[in-house]
Amino acid sequence: MKYAFILVRYLTALLFVFSGMVKLNDPSGFSIKLNEYFDVFAEDVSTQQDSLFVSMEAIGSLGETLSTTEAEFVQLYSFDGTKEFSILSESDGLDFRYTLQESGMTKGQLDVHDTAVSAHSVKLTLSNGSETQSQLLAASELAATPDYSPSFDVKQWVKPESALRGFFKGLKDYSLWLSGFFCALEVLLGVAMLIGYEMKITVALTAVLIVFFTFLTGYSAYFNKVTDCGCFGDFLKLEPWTSFKKDLVISGMVAILIAGLRHNVAWFSRPFGHKLMATTAAGLSVFAFVCYLYLPVWDFLPYKEGNDIKAIMETLPPGERASDSMRITFVLKKGEDTVHTDAKGYAAWAEKGFEYSDRLEEVIAKGYQWPIHDFSIIDIEKGIDKTEDLLNHKGYQWVFVATFLESAYKPAFESVKPLVKLAASKGQPFYALSSTSSDIAAEFAQANDLGFSFHSTDQKTLMTMARYNPTLYLFNGPVVVKKWSGRHLPSPSVFDSKLMKD
Repeated sequence: MKYAFILVRYLTALLFVFSGMVKLNDPSGFSIKLNEYFDVFAEDVSTQQDSLFVSMEAIGSLGETLSTTEAEFVQLYSFDGTKEFSILSESDGLDFRYTLQESGMTKGQLDVHDTAVSAHSVKLTLSNGSETQSQLLAASELAATPDYSPSFDVKQWVKPESALRGFFKGLKDYSLWLSGFFCALEVLLGVAMLIGYEMKITVALTAVLIVFFTFLTGYSAYFNKVTDCGCFGDFLKLEPWTSFKKDLVISGMVAILIAGLRHNVAWFSRPFGHKLMATTAAGLSVFAFVCYLYLPVWDFLPYKEGNDIKAIMETLPPGERASDSMRITFVLKKGEDTVHTDAKGYAAWAEKGFEYSDRLEEVIAKGYQWPIHDFSIIDIEKGIDKTEDLLNHKGYQWVFVATFLESAYKPAFESVKPLVKLAASKGQPFYALSSTSSDIAAEFAQANDLGFSFHSTDQKTLMTMARYNPTLYLFNGPVVVKKWSGRHLPSPSVFDSKLMKD
């Protein structure tokens, strides 16, 4: 037991230090992963709201029903106060057509074909199955208002939301702090275990931490909720079941540590251990803070310096599959009998009178997951996709990523203006990217006199590119030459003297 304890102690210590440092190097990245978990938990504990039935009837002048839609479903959400619909009316001179819409989705159409008994009114009904609300709308008013928008008060049908949902959603506001805390704690536990410091407390905290993470990875694996646990940041991606098995192994190692505590021998005296751990904690805090403000020290992201993003997007590594390999099984039925067959046996069973019922698909071998697969640059104002312009450009070009304009570091926008002028003087493209809505982005650019407009890019893509908001990239063609945190943008002279000699 003594030698097993010593071996497991050092292995666990090194694993915790490595895992914690990889994540602490990129606290923003791990906070994104925590937000994924918080969203999953918030969704899973949310109160299931009802679906509402909506229907529309055309009523004649004598109160008779001329035509009616079939009942359609409308989803009720916890934030709903009212449900608003649109009734679009149009006529070709002989017939009237009423189209019911909700949130831009067509719910049903009424056609009144007999002009002699044309609709006197239209009745709109909303129901949760036990209670009903109706509105009777004059056809003349609908005809005068081609896009009429009746609304219903649905607050009484909304079920109270779970307090746990609010708790998990609220945790997202503190995800960056939690990221730094958990990563630093993991490293501290590893260091403490390495030097044999306060092993009873260290092992107890390690046990609590590993039980917590085993639950997370097990939950993710079983329900297929978060496809990468983030255990080793972006350095190493693990599938959910692999992560869960890894945590089970570590749980067994912790059990050995608990059983062999009596064999622990500390490296240092207790007073010196206190000082060493305090110094380590302070150093880790500074390290995490610097990595957050000035980008990770070790960059494992696909947009790191030196990477050709076009090649990454287009190159299939040797031995990898371009797409998933699927096993397709057809379910056929004949009366009470059911058979499962592949494509080869389908015809034979069909000749025996069996008919198609369902199709089952199973992934046998997964296709290659490209590290960059959703990169795009859309000029919303002009409706132009400029992705290929960037990927195929010859020479230097700039990409300024400000994922969320409302929370971006504002002084960076002043610092980037001289660089925008430098790019223009050299005829180099400058792309400003944001996931903020185009209207708000345009207002922001005008209010801050930026001299450039923002292009639209997927939020997840930008959060991968820019660990600090904002981040500036310098490309040469599709190759990343350099990137800087918005906290420390260089002056134009740096580029003339060092980077751009052409």
